[in-house]
Amino acid sequence: MFKKILQKGREILVAGMVSLLLFTGCTVNMPQPQAPLHNVVGENEIMITGIISDSDFKTFYQATNDDTVDSYTIILNTNGGGGQACVGIMNRIEELQAKGIKVHTRVYSKAYSAGFFIWMMGDTRTMEPGSTLMVHTSRSQLLFDRRHAIMVDDPQRGILFKSLDEWVIAKSFEKLPNVDRMTLETMLMYDGMTFFNDETAKELGMW
Repeated sequence: MFKKILQKGREILVAGMVSLLLFTGCTVNMPQPQAPLHNVVGENEIMITGIISDSDFKTFYQATNDDTVDSYTIILNTNGGGGQACVGIMNRIEELQAKGIKVHTRVYSKAYSAGFFIWMMGDTRTMEPGSTLMVHTSRSQLLFDRRHAIMVDDPQRGILFKSLDEWVIAKSFEKLPNVDRMTLETMLMYDGMTFFNDETAKELGMW
């Protein structure tokens, strides 16, 4: 099964993939009618695009500050981004869920790296036809990109990467109970990036 996933991943691999550790800007906003979302703009929809940075957590928090609503929909079209920003958004989603607010996550085109982990946090999850996911951890990406492998053993940064990875891996097992645990663990710990499309994600039990 994992070889099948990797094979499909290679077929849809595109140039310009970024690691979980990038810290440039992204956009977190309310979709506008001209946005490529089938021209449907619903209430309490939030779109995350671009590369996620630390400042985007604050923007996301502000966009979800209405505790009187029943639900939020998060639409993702992102290459991923900063690990700490990712964890912050994931924690915010859990805060909303603890208040009884349902969160639906939807992949419009792609949800890579941090985008994948945000997507998996939804009470319900969907993917547009032809959309793709990419999974990796900070450690697996650093080892794959040999130029940065030395950072894994750095006394300070190595601890941060290990803590982030342990948290998101544990959260993955919790949020994706229908996915075979060994398959999921292999994808998360594989030295590199694992890509798969909406059909494969459904076969694996992710949505």
